[in-house]
Amino acid sequence: MEQENITNNYRHILKPLSNNKITKYDFVGFDVETYGDTNEFYIGGLYYFTKNKKETFKVFDNKEEMINFLLSDKFKNKYIVATNLGFDLTALFFNTKQWNELNILESGSNIIYADYTFKNSNKKGKIKFIDTMNYAPFSVDKLGKILKIPKLDKPECLGKIPKNNEERQILITYNK
Repeated sequence: MEQENITNNYRHILKPLSNNKITKYDFVGFDVETYGDTNEFYIGGLYYFTKNKKETFKVFDNKEEMINFLLSDKFKNKYIVATNLGFDLTALFFNTKQWNELNILESGSNIIYADYTFKNSNKKGKIKFIDTMNYAPFSVDKLGKILKIPKLDKPECLGKIPKNNEERQILITYNK
């Protein structure tokens, strides 16, 4: 009886999906790795599909290059997705000129959404940054278990500058 009352109370909101109302979105995975006590940017990765549907992972070891690539036409009107967006967005953008160009929505101390609006009239559109934690409050580890893609073990060099190319490659794989 209680379940029936709940269903009746929300019938005006909850409706079955129909094929002509499903909206598809372009998502881009976004993650950064940092080092030191102040979480300085070390590398960042973007995981996305190109226009011809080719799966692509691009890694950056230069903060400015990553920002310029991320805020390019390539990602106009796309959703950039991170888990713990506040950490990744801050590590990449804080103390840059683009930080003040982001429209950031916070809840308490958490960044739950941000967007970047193209100012050039030829590039109308936005890039929207969202946090998976707002849709499913799960860690990357738990999401991996749900999707049957286990999260990799934390590398020893996590939070540090890798000592050699082998450690760097491990960190890049972990980021991906």
